[in-house]
Amino acid sequence: MEENLPTKVVDVGDTPSEVARATTTDPFEPLIVIGYWAEQGKADSPYPDPHELIDPDQPREERFAVVDYLTRGLVARAYMGRSRCRICGDPKNGNLELTDGTFLWPEGLAHYVRDHDVRLPTAFVEHVVLEDDRLHSRRDDRAEWWRRNAHLVGLREVFPPDEEDNPDDQPQRPDTNA
Repeated sequence: MEENLPTKVVDVGDTPSEVARATTTDPFEPLIVIGYWAEQGKADSPYPDPHELIDPDQPREERFAVVDYLTRGLVARAYMGRSRCRICGDPKNGNLELTDGTFLWPEGLAHYVRDHDVRLPTAFVEHVVLEDDRLHSRRDDRAEWWRRNAHLVGLREVFPPDEEDNPDDQPQRPDTNA
């Protein structure tokens, strides 16, 4: 990894301050890397061995929620070579790095959680739950936005104005025939 990239290894343990750190939205805060593994035979690696994180007793709902979240990340970087799974050896474990703006993880991390019962740190799981709750609690106003702006693109027949819509409040399309 290049030195000038805004990523670093951060321990995300189970204390509340670390959970708060893991849910930051500061765009200048470095991304927290998760799901990178120690090279085999390197005892001094800052990364864990995925074999040590296997937990078949992880609650099923929690595992599914984490896998779903990991697969919905935004692409941060793409690489030319694919990663090989450190547990089963699958050579098609992805070539992308994904992010949610707080964490950065390899595309194949979902495979480890889904297929090998790898359990991720509690702080990450709590972050997943908080982000999912935040997303579901937000009001979806797509139809309202379309209705307010339908006249700009000729969609009044699809999104007729509401009774409370005042036509004088609507922005007017510039007259290009003048």
